[in-house]
Amino acid sequence: MEAFITYDVSACQNDVKNGMVKLNYTDSWVPNGSTTRYYLPNTSLWKKDTELKTALADIQKVISGLNAAKTYSQETIVLWRCIVVSATPWEGIPGTSVR
Repeated sequence: MEAFITYDVSACQNDVKNGMVKLNYTDSWVPNGSTTRYYLPNTSLWKKDTELKTALADIQKVISGLNAAKTYSQETIVLWRCIVVSATPWEGIPGTSVR
């Protein structure tokens, strides 16, 4: 299953995204049989061969790890909203990378 995850966090959005990227989540993909790369919105990621429960657990683990490693002056990261759904079937507009 391909898991699509979208979320809002209270702080450190780039750190959360980078943590998920380290777990092989990505913010773009090239569909089978295509040469067009599709880009997801800023706080959306997907991962091939991942159960929905696993994706939710992964973002919670990333945020927990970031909070445990924070220095005194950093704000605690709160996962405000999150939904994980199957990424297929889908339709979309390719967009461009804004990273």
